[in-house]
Amino acid sequence: MGKFRKGDVVTIEGTIDSGFEHEGKIKVRIGSFSDAFASVSDIKMVRPIIEVGDRVAYPADGYNAGEVGEVLAIIDGYCWVKLATEYGSGRVSWPVACVNRVDPPDPASVEPPAPAVADEMEIPAAPEPVTVDDTDPLPF
Repeated sequence: MGKFRKGDVVTIEGTIDSGFEHEGKIKVRIGSFSDAFASVSDIKMVRPIIEVGDRVAYPADGYNAGEVGEVLAIIDGYCWVKLATEYGSGRVSWPVACVNRVDPPDPASVEPPAPAVADEMEIPAAPEPVTVDDTDPLPF
């Protein structure tokens, strides 16, 4: 009996060929041989591509666990990340293989801030008018 048999569920490693999605399917390049169209729901992320400017999270336990930051640089398998935490900002280096890409929220799902209501706004008092007398010497 071989390693695989009928009915086995397998994963084939491929690369997303483009970001275009049509009717729930996306184009996947499998090796250098062929392309396939697969349902997005059937695709499992094996290793995301991390680029400068991406938002990433370090999922492991311990220091900085769950923190999200922006990738500033990628050097020798490590990404240099700028964190913005409740304690201030900081910079850390994480192995690229250990981080998860955090996609920005969908703009359609973010509610815009409510417009300010004139009744609730504090209107500053008008400044006192300046009077000039022709006999006053000029300040310059």
